[in-house]
Order: sequence, then C-alpha cells, then structure tokens
Amino acid sequence: MVTSDPIATANALICVVIVGVLMLYRKKGARHRPWISHLAYLAVLVYASVPIAYLCGIYAESHWLVALVNLIICIVVLRSRGNVARLVDALRLL
Repeated sequence: MVTSDPIATANALICVVIVGVLMLYRKKGARHRPWISHLAYLAVLVYASVPIAYLCGIYAESHWLVALVNLIICIVVLRSRGNVARLVDALRLL
C-alpha cells in the first residue's frame, strides 16, 4: 500500500464511496433501462479499480486535481442517491 501519499489515500476512499453508493442503489418502481444499467456497471468497474490498485500497491500516486474531480463526482452521485438515470437525464438538459 502507498500510505505516504495522502492524496492517493483520499482518492481511493472517495472512489470507495462512489462504488458503494452505485452498488447499493435500489430502483423503487422505476422502469428498467438496460443501457443505464450497463453504464452504472461500467462506472462501478472503473471506480472500483482505484481502491483495488491502492490496496495491491500498484497505485503509485495521485494528483490533487484527480481527487478533486472524483470528489465532485462523489457529491453528485450522493445527491442522486446512486441513480445513474437521473444523472444522465440531467446531462441531457445541458
């Protein structure tokens, strides 16, 4: 593990929160959209690779800007409570 880089540790923890929120999402009566499910699955795979690499010791360092962007994404995912469809619909309005 890389414990000497606090930004890498913070980034790994932020990614753990993102993965946890996305994995624990429950659709209460919402309709199923397969491409949204695949997008959420892909996001979980991408964000889960960071803490796994950190724990295996192959995540050498992280930049503060990467951690900041991941923190913003984490806040957005927390606000949507893991609903990727809500995020995609919000991006469509832009």
